[in-house]
Amino acid sequence: MFRRLLAVAVFALPTRASAQAAREGFALDRYHAPPSIEDGLGRERPDTLGHLRPSAALVVDYGYAPLVLGQGGDAIGNVVGHQVVGHVAAALGILDRFQVDLDVPVTLFQSGDDPAILAFHDGQPVGARTFEAPGSFAMGDPAIGGSVLALGEKTGPQIGASLAFPLPLGSQEDLASDGGFGMRLRADGALVGDGGSIGAGLGFARRPRRAFEPGVLETGNEITFDLGAYLSVTDDVEALFELGGATEFREAFASDETAIETLLGARMSLPPGLVIGVGAGPGLTRAVGVPTLRAVVEVGFAPARAAAPVGRTGPSPEEEDIIGPAATDRDSDGIPDERDLCPVDAEPTNGVDDEDGCPDTVRLEDGRIRLIGGIAFEHGTDQTTAESQQVVEELAALLVAHPELASVRIQGYGDERDGSRQDLALATSRARAVRARLVEMNVDEGRLGARGVPGEPSHSGGHIEVVVVEGGP
Repeated sequence: MFRRLLAVAVFALPTRASAQAAREGFALDRYHAPPSIEDGLGRERPDTLGHLRPSAALVVDYGYAPLVLGQGGDAIGNVVGHQVVGHVAAALGILDRFQVDLDVPVTLFQSGDDPAILAFHDGQPVGARTFEAPGSFAMGDPAIGGSVLALGEKTGPQIGASLAFPLPLGSQEDLASDGGFGMRLRADGALVGDGGSIGAGLGFARRPRRAFEPGVLETGNEITFDLGAYLSVTDDVEALFELGGATEFREAFASDETAIETLLGARMSLPPGLVIGVGAGPGLTRAVGVPTLRAVVEVGFAPARAAAPVGRTGPSPEEEDIIGPAATDRDSDGIPDERDLCPVDAEPTNGVDDEDGCPDTVRLEDGRIRLIGGIAFEHGTDQTTAESQQVVEELAALLVAHPELASVRIQGYGDERDGSRQDLALATSRARAVRARLVEMNVDEGRLGARGVPGEPSHSGGHIEVVVVEGGP
């Protein structure tokens, strides 16, 4: 197993029993909480939150043996054996491409063994030096910053950049602060699809040069890098793998100056906007500050993305002052022709695939839900046809985007619509099947009612209608 060694070889010391190591102090914990709950557990993603959409999270990271004393290649003891750091992370989106954020770290607990090493003179031990563990509770360096999504949309390739400034407000003596103004600059790229995403980042971190023990451990400017892979297991659960690291700028990728660690974890989204994430992984190198094992727990909140106003056909006057007038938009649906998959057919803004530019099969018109073509079934069963599965998905998206539609009734029709008991049972089964599918796609079950309707024999049967009702489903 890899150990994080502060390698010390002392050959001459004043003849005394012990002495505390003089140190300037630096920020030992290498973990930085990502700005929003839509980032990874340990790294940022290029996308932003959306206009005036907030995110807040409490993140706790635990590191085992991030600072180990060694002599002659052997581990002597842990200067820091256990370290628990809490982070308060907050972010706010501005327009659709900018974001400001804040991270406040606090060392909640840390402990060590106060290890000592022997000093020698002419081959004979002449004393010992004790490395005392830092204090158990300390304020870290808060960081303020921001990011921009320079290129890309919600899916497809994305390119972004971020900048953060750590402020020297923490305790150097307790290894929680670098004791000077710093900077973290980072560029990030990602490829986002329906089933997940992959991304990579490269950056530069300015850190004041500090020494734990002069000539033995000195911190300074670093090159940072990271990789991430994210897989949507279900609509609410995401699995992730992340690798992050940094290397000292003057001795790039030297073995003892390069920190690399991993996280393997999962994140679950719960209504109404709550997110819980967990992850753990080993350190892969011997650099100081890389723990043998790191574990991360995250609890955060961000409200659902708001649907764009119905009938909007372009940027607001305030946005035009910043981003300029709208591009060519022949169907006046607010989506420029260069991004519009249906440039001559208007996209209704209703929370259902509003970014593709194509008309939907589900529409919200004057407070009523309209299904273009309805939801059809295989004859004699409650199984929807292949063509109607997309309609059900769009209906779920619309209901999630419009919580004000608090009471919705799913009305199913049989094949014959003759009022017989058998036909009414089939109609009821179809309505309940659609309701169950909507619940699977995050629609609150309490909003949905379901019933079979015999209807008139002269009308064609075998479909579903959706009715917005008052007084409950």
